[in-house]
Amino acid sequence: MCDFSIMEKALKIAWINRVQNESSASWKIIPNYLLRHHGNLAFLSNCNYDTKTLKLGNLPDFYFSLLEYWQYV
Repeated sequence: MCDFSIMEKALKIAWINRVQNESSASWKIIPNYLLRHHGNLAFLSNCNYDTKTLKLGNLPDFYFSLLEYWQYV
């Protein structure tokens, strides 16, 4: 039986690799806009941060959980 919580974490962590790619894909506009006060998603993925200390405001759950999972990798 598949553990869906582990599968979710693995897929979201793998998603970071696509964010760090230097391509100018149009889907990157949304996370970069939402995280513009913190650099952007690619910048945060290269930093040592704690989601509890970042003021993330109304960040959608998808991006918040992505940042949470990534901070422990």
